[in-house]
Parts: sequence; structure tokens; C-alpha cells
Amino acid sequence: MENYVGGQLACLGQALLLGLVGGAVYDLLRAIRIRWRSRWLTHASDVLYVLALGLAVFLFTMGRGQGELRLYVLGGIALGGVVYFTLLSALVRPLWSFWTETAALLAGFLWRPVAWGIDFTKKVADIAKKYFYFWRKYATIMTYSLNYRGSGKAPEGGRGHAKREKSKKMQKKQKA
Repeated sequence: MENYVGGQLACLGQALLLGLVGGAVYDLLRAIRIRWRSRWLTHASDVLYVLALGLAVFLFTMGRGQGELRLYVLGGIALGGVVYFTLLSALVRPLWSFWTETAALLAGFLWRPVAWGIDFTKKVADIAKKYFYFWRKYATIMTYSLNYRGSGKAPEGGRGHAKREKSKKMQKKQKA
């Protein structure tokens, strides 16, 4: 196996580029964390960043380094991150904050119809709850009245007052 200086320099340049991209992604996540200021978002974005960068380094070493992790590759990635944070971060940070604010505004506009739909659904549910609170009794009463509507007869031969008449007769018997 031979060492090609040109290939190693190309690999080092690509590692520097990977470090620059890693720094830019971290800066973007920092702008998102500053915009929403949430502890769980901070932890989630840090875990996501570490996993993504670890996967990128692994794929880079497998593809470009032919499965061997070379120390100059790690140094190149670290140097790319340092170069980004010392030279480019101050220039790019306002751009990241602009885009996070724009994305937050767009998300707010897109969420508004969803929130209206949720509010409408809650109002419909409250109205339905008011009207159908006694739905079982309502269905029972309607079933009873539908059974005797067309026949003209109610049980016990009367027009539905038989129970009341019976109860009056029972009261008289009890008094006597």
C-alpha cells in the first residue's frame, strides 16, 4: 500500500470542509435554541447534532479513508470547526437568526388554520355534549312514543293516562 500525498491532501481538504459544515450546522441549531429557549429542545438538538456528526465522520472515514480513521482526518475536522467559529460564525449568525425568525413566522401562519380547526371541533363537541347529554333517555322516549303513535291505543286502553289513573285509584284504596 502506497501513500499518495495528493490523495492525503484531498482527504484533509474534505475533512476541513466537513468541519466547516459541522460548525455551520451547530450555529444553525444555536439560532434555533436561542429563538425558542426550551431545555428539552436544547438537549434534543445537542443529541441530534452529535449523532449526525458522528454518522458523518463514520461515513467519511469508511468512504474516503477506506475504513481507517486517520489522525489527520480528525485534526482536519477540528480545524474546520475552529476556522468556521473564528472567521465565519460572526458573519453567518445574523443570517441564521433571520431564517429561524422567518421559519417561525411561516410556522405560525401554517398553524393558524389548524388551531382554528381545533377550536371549532371543541365548540362543536361542547354543543353536541349539551344536546346529547340525555341521548339514551331521548332514544327511549322516542321509541315508546313511536310504538303507539299510529294505533290510537296506549297500553291499558287509555290515551297514555292509565298509569296516572291507576295511581289515583291505588291512593284511594290506601286511604280507605
